[in-house]
Amino acid sequence: MSSTQMWFIGIVITCISAVMGFSIKFVTSQVIKRLDAIVEKLENLGSVATAHKEQLYFHKERIDDLHERVRMLEMK
Repeated sequence: MSSTQMWFIGIVITCISAVMGFSIKFVTSQVIKRLDAIVEKLENLGSVATAHKEQLYFHKERIDDLHERVRMLEMK
């Protein structure tokens, strides 16, 4: 191969490497952004689930109190 062909092959390989590097970087950044959004949604769901659990506990206590009142009234 001549020197010109070697330079041309080198330039083509460099261009292909640059395009691939940019593509990989772009795709990776998009995947990371999407994963961050998913993690944020999961954290929100966790806090909502905790709030609902607390509300269920509160309502269960109220129901138990109402049952106790009914029992007390039935005894009178």
